[in-house]
Amino acid sequence: MNTAWAIGELESFITRCQEHRNAWNASSHGAHRDPAVKAIHDDVAGRMPIIEQIAERTWPDWRNHLPPRVSGLSWEYDPLLQVARQVMVMLKRKDELEQNLAAPEPVVQVSRPVLHPLIDLQASPQFQIGKLDQAVFASMKAVEVRVRKLTGFGDDVFGVDLMNKAFGPNAPLTDASAAKGEQEGTRALFAGTYAVLRNPAGHREIDYNDASEAIEAVGTASLLMRILDRVEDRLGRGRPG
Repeated sequence: MNTAWAIGELESFITRCQEHRNAWNASSHGAHRDPAVKAIHDDVAGRMPIIEQIAERTWPDWRNHLPPRVSGLSWEYDPLLQVARQVMVMLKRKDELEQNLAAPEPVVQVSRPVLHPLIDLQASPQFQIGKLDQAVFASMKAVEVRVRKLTGFGDDVFGVDLMNKAFGPNAPLTDASAAKGEQEGTRALFAGTYAVLRNPAGHREIDYNDASEAIEAVGTASLLMRILDRVEDRLGRGRPG
């Protein structure tokens, strides 16, 4: 709805109602037979459906707040006139109302079956409070912790170095039966993903303006976890509960 147009219609309606009332009061005899007074009244009546539509768009519950008309002591337009005044205030303060009464940011929902359970455990609480960067950070940290546990390396081996030593040539988690290109691809996948998604978040605040990007980053961590499931099965170890 064009706000400026709506405010103009409301102002005109309010003005015409007052003009009709003034004209009626000014005519001491036979005001109901005065063509000029009747013309103003007809104009007001013709504007009423437009005002009702504007009220509907601005204040859907307006009919429940319509003041009663006192028969014989008020005009048929008086209840709508009161509503028009309220709606005009709402429209004139529209930007202020939207800024201060805006709905809270929607919670980012990630379907649980999509994510690996170990990633879901870390990421979902962060998504629920709108901490997108922390969801990515926690997911990649969970991957790092699991890689270290599977390799048996100490805490002094971490980050990209850990990934390279875990999946490099003849490394503890490398599948010796896989083609050399696949072995190198797996190492590059883990090392590259860690470098891009985990390292920056560990050193500065990352602003994910698009929630989809954060969800996809967490999904990448989930993929790494599923690869580690296969690694763990190949090594003959039980998966974490």
